[in-house]
Amino acid sequence: YQCVSNLTSMNPTYLFTFEYVKDKYQTAFKSTQENQGFSTQQQNTAPTKDQVNKIVGVVTQGILDSVGRAMFYSDYLILLFEIAAHITIEAKEIALDEWMILLYGHEYHRAAQSVSLTKNPHPDLISGQNWNLFSYLEKAVPEVYKGISEDIELNLAEWKAWIAKKNSPTIPSPTWIQKRKIHPFRIM
Repeated sequence: YQCVSNLTSMNPTYLFTFEYVKDKYQTAFKSTQENQGFSTQQQNTAPTKDQVNKIVGVVTQGILDSVGRAMFYSDYLILLFEIAAHITIEAKEIALDEWMILLYGHEYHRAAQSVSLTKNPHPDLISGQNWNLFSYLEKAVPEVYKGISEDIELNLAEWKAWIAKKNSPTIPSPTWIQKRKIHPFRIM
């Protein structure tokens, strides 16, 4: 639901899709409740985790099947990516700040600029805007990114090779990333 609502900002024609998804969600939810043994007498009984997972699966698949047919392929890929990101956020594998920075870049950072930023040690390699985003992440999600700016300064050649090859799978990621077993989303 949230993922489709975000698409309306990319393409206003998806506003109709958003309304359709709301209806589809409600229909699928009611249908799944009935198929999973819920009755109107059981409304005060909380569903089990298994029942909730089945409902979520049916609703998500139904929305993807029906909405996907009416979307541009590139927008459909964005929708799938956004759903994957939200699942990853819910699983606490990435922080919401990380997702927002990927989505909105420096605009998001500007809105959250209560963090004091470190000086960019390599403006020839990293643009000012990117360094500010990077510094913000280090402060906003320290359990993941603490010490990365210092590592870039100390191991510049390693980072430079990796950045120059556009994070190619043939070039090993910097040791800092390898040691921490960073989630692929975070590497992106």
